[in-house]
Amino acid sequence: MLKPSFGEPGQCFPFKGDNGFVDIRLITTIIPEAITLEHVDKTMANDRSSAPKNCRVYGWHQGYDANIAVETGKMFLLAEFSYDLDKSNAQTFNV
Repeated sequence: MLKPSFGEPGQCFPFKGDNGFVDIRLITTIIPEAITLEHVDKTMANDRSSAPKNCRVYGWHQGYDANIAVETGKMFLLAEFSYDLDKSNAQTFNV
């Protein structure tokens, strides 16, 4: 997951069933501007039906910020998007 597979199908992070989640913890605070999701290119894959479709990305805010009224340890939605199999295999979505 987070490591390039250089176009080799099968080097992925599989989920059991039709939904799942990934928890990524960073060493420092960031303010993301976009999220890029990449799936194997359609010219390389026999079956892309397992590609992610409807996605949500959440963030955790550490501390209190009066400008956005978020309390310590609260999770909030950063982005919600749909991965389109008919478009590029790497798709970027604004946060």
